[in-house]
Parts: sequence; C-alpha cells; structure tokens
Amino acid sequence: MHEFTSPAANFSSCACTGFVYRKCPKRVLGRRMWQKRYLILEPRKQSLAYYNGPTAKSPIGIIPALAIKKVVRTVSESKKNSDVRFAIELIGDWKFEFKAKSKVEKERWLLALRDRHIDNNDPHGVCGGGDKSPSSSSSSSSLQHIIKNIIQHNKQLKYWKPENYLKIQRQIMKEKKRVQKYTDAHDRYNTRQSSKRSEICRNVEALAWSSYAATATAVATKPSSPSPRPQTKLSSPAYKTQKQRGGGGGVTTSMEDKEHHHNQQHHNKRMKITDERDKATTTTTSSSSR
Repeated sequence: MHEFTSPAANFSSCACTGFVYRKCPKRVLGRRMWQKRYLILEPRKQSLAYYNGPTAKSPIGIIPALAIKKVVRTVSESKKNSDVRFAIELIGDWKFEFKAKSKVEKERWLLALRDRHIDNNDPHGVCGGGDKSPSSSSSSSSLQHIIKNIIQHNKQLKYWKPENYLKIQRQIMKEKKRVQKYTDAHDRYNTRQSSKRSEICRNVEALAWSSYAATATAVATKPSSPSPRPQTKLSSPAYKTQKQRGGGGGVTTSMEDKEHHHNQQHHNKRMKITDERDKATTTTTSSSSR
C-alpha cells in the first residue's frame, strides 16, 4: 500500500524542491489564477509531487514520471513573464503550467527534470530551447510500455489526484510482479539451457578423449612387421656372379650344385638314347633300300 509522506521526510531523496506557482485550471471571475505550490521531484518514486507547503502531510497531486510527454521551456500563449514560465505536457492532453520566482530558479527546475530523465518521450530533452539530453533509461522498456499503457487507459481521469494515483500504482505494482515473474522464469530457462549445453560439451569432450585413448592403445599393442630374412653366402647375388665367372674358390657341396649335376646326367642319358634310336632307324632304312 502506497503511503504519502510529508515533504520534509522526502527531502533527502529529492532531486529538486522549492516553491513555484501553478496556473489554476479553473477560471475564477473569467481568469485563471496562479496558486503557490511546493514541488518535489522524487527520482526514487519516479514522480513529481506538489503540496500546499513543505509541512503539508499529503500532496495535492502526484505526476508519474512516465506520464510526462515533454517539458516546454516557454509558454507561447503569453509573452508576460515568459522568461520564468515553463510547462509540462502529460499523456491525455493534460498540461501543467508553472512560473518560477526567477529565471535562475526556472533553469534549476529544467536542469533537474533533464538530468533525472523525467522527459521520457522527447529525444531532444527539454523542448523549446534547443537543449538535448540522453533518453530515459530508468527502467526496462517493456515495463515502461506497460505503465504508459495503464496511464493511457486512464487518461480521461485526473490520474495525478492522490486517490486516482493510488489506483494506478496498484495496477502498476501488479504488472511489475507479473513482469518480474516472467523475467525470473525466463532466467531459469536460460540457466537450464546453459547447463544442458555445458553437459553436452563435457560429454562430447569425454567421448573424444575416449576415442583418442582407444586409438593410441591399439597402435601401441599392434605387432611389429617381421624383419627381412638375411641372405646366406650361397644365395647372395655376389656369390652367384662369382660362380658364373668361374670363381668360387673350389668344389661346392651345396644342394644347388647337386641338383645341377643331376640334371646334367639326365640330359646326357636322353641325348644318348636319342642318338641310338636315330642310328637304328638309319640302319633299317639302308637294309630296306637294298
């Protein structure tokens, strides 16, 4: 539940405080009078509140920061006291006109509004004088959009009135909780996904190391290829060449020599048999011719 406090209790958390004159929206005897009000710019509550005086217990009105469309440096309707006048335009075509005690006081208020990023919609900061300020970044854009929608929905009401302001604040708190709940759920989901990705990476890395270890073990246990059989003296090319040239240094008793000798005897026998057969054939032919 939102509770109102006196300006003195809020002084330490305020960006700017002081007396200004607010132009009364109602006409009295055909004229709009200037009413003295005590303004408090509260960045913590993101609001601009005005009181009857610094000792008042409750505010006359509280303007939500996100309801402010722009701050007008000068009021063009009248040139009278234009150097000390400024205005705030709100959602719903509402307008608050103020008049400071002096030009220095007016600049102090405009500077406070600009530095606290109260002007959330105008990209050029305080309008009318050409000054520029950074855009508002006091809260997330999604939540700002929701709050503006709530104010827009209640734009026909005088939402700066304390009773209406409290109703809107309750709606805003409800939406803030909903947004926070969604944000927490989204963060938990991202955390779970990140954990799953990390686990998958660890599993892939472990599988890769296992495959590498298996390959290394297989290579280490593979039997080596047999070494080439050494050549003997008789089978070496040098010995064969020397034997063909008539060398060799004496009679050999190797199996190769025995086999060669056996083949030579077999060949001689065949040649002897062939000669005897040819001789017998020749003798038979000669006898027949006689």
